[in-house]
Amino acid sequence: MSGQSNMVGMGHPASLMPQAKEDKKFHYLLDKDGNWNTRNDVFFCNLTNRRITKYLTAGIMGRTLGPELGFGHIMGYYHDEMVLIIKAAQGNRSLGFDVMPPSSRIGFPKTGKFYKGWQYDAFVTEIHTILDNLKEYFPDYQTRDTRLQVLSGGRDIKTAVCQSVTTNGISAT
Repeated sequence: MSGQSNMVGMGHPASLMPQAKEDKKFHYLLDKDGNWNTRNDVFFCNLTNRRITKYLTAGIMGRTLGPELGFGHIMGYYHDEMVLIIKAAQGNRSLGFDVMPPSSRIGFPKTGKFYKGWQYDAFVTEIHTILDNLKEYFPDYQTRDTRLQVLSGGRDIKTAVCQSVTTNGISAT
């Protein structure tokens, strides 16, 4: 998952709790004791601000939550395999400068610390770090029969991620 301010997540678990308890549409968010449910089949890596690597739950990022909560639950129900979500998002960034993908910055040199696409390149580097060290970050990772599906992020990020994991013996689509 990648994006800017809205992807970072500014929802509050405390304000979601009453809805989860009262509205039957959100019953899956709570365990039998009324506490936040932890998905042991969805592992979440958040690269924003500080690296968080935990099983998915509403309080995973402390005081805030983002779209990974709903997305992770849906992916966990849909897939029989373990799900790994890597979230690279940062607020206060311009999609026309900081997070500009390589295909849009042809002819613009990488000069200085803050060149066109610098945050995009940083995201890809961090994603590579996770994928190149899956056993370190993702406790249930097994080297056999690993399949990676890059679901979003556009052509440039899908190409960069798929090239990385293919060299590490993981099939990617």
